Amino acid sequence: MPKPSILRIIVFWGCSIISCVCAGEKVVFATHTDKPPVIDGDISDSCWNEAEEITDFVLTADSCVRAPLRTTMKVLYNDGHLYLAVDCRTAGGTDISRAEPQGDKADHYTSLYSIEVFLDPLSSRSNYYQFVWSADGKRYDGFRMSGGDFDGNWVFNTKVSSAGWTSEVAIPLDELRNGLPVAGTAWGFNIVRNDENNYSIWKSTGGAFHNPSLFGTLVIGSYDAWKRELYEEKIEPGIGILRENTVRDPKDAYLEGQFRRINSLNRRVAGMDNFLPDMCREEHLELYGYINSMVNILNETEKYIEWNKRILSKKTRR
Repeated sequence: MPKPSILRIIVFWGCSIISCVCAGEKVVFATHTDKPPVIDGDISDSCWNEAEEITDFVLTADSCVRAPLRTTMKVLYNDGHLYLAVDCRTAGGTDISRAEPQGDKADHYTSLYSIEVFLDPLSSRSNYYQFVWSADGKRYDGFRMSGGDFDGNWVFNTKVSSAGWTSEVAIPLDELRNGLPVAGTAWGFNIVRNDENNYSIWKSTGGAFHNPSLFGTLVIGSYDAWKRELYEEKIEPGIGILRENTVRDPKDAYLEGQFRRINSLNRRVAGMDNFLPDMCREEHLELYGYINSMVNILNETEKYIEWNKRILSKKTRR
């Protein structure tokens, strides 16, 4: 493995200090667990140590400002459930009322010390589930913006301390459309933290939380599983088709340009993969963006090739 350059070392150490919080894709990887957590609100279960730690929340009032009060999110899954742990730190002297979760499934939405999670298992960017739970035991769920269309059997619990409050939730996957946890698949995902009102959000959605087109991404399983799924099913076959069409029509400037672009991105991905274990989160997101760009290029090229075929077919019939 090649040694990292001085520039990469500087970038690596600077990642925790400098980052662009205003724009760009956000992704979290759900870690598989064979030993699920006890849903008691205490996030000290050993399984949570294996999960990716997400802290890059921004203010709901200004998506270019990192939220001063720290929020930490972790996601686990197994064949039956999706698990989330959220740690909300508060300012000194904050009084948070805690109560046991209500026993029924009746909807009681509150923006007072609560968490809102949005899940789009189909990655449809239009249909999604919303789950809300609060420190004082209230819960709410719904499909899109209609609470009455979905009443899930999910459970949660919370714990309050002088540092803030923590919560754990277990969501049954068999109650969600396309909720089977297939490693490598990507879901639409977002999370909002409410204190006395809306405080911070993970992926900015332009001010309207119910905006699934701007949700972040939850990948089931590891980065390797996600990349393998995309490369085997989309990227490698797509590059082969692009190469064949470029050879068939070497004078097509568009195909030649697309081929150059995707080869350049492919080289960047291969180069960055060498440093994957030591990457900071911002570099990881950069790598994720390169791979998504490759998929977008191939989607655009596929449409162009199909369009050319239809034009050629019309000319042949004449």
